[in-house]
Amino acid sequence: MLELVVVKQHCRIDTDFTGDDALLEIYSGAAARYVQT
Repeated sequence: MLELVVVKQHCRIDTDFTGDDALLEIYSGAAARYVQT
């Protein structure tokens, strides 16, 4: 799975902002599962 920092860089989200971390992890995990199946 992608690192959270990489996802934030790709989406142009400040790495210091943590308000959406849980949501971004859910989205990146769902995307990884979608690609694998």
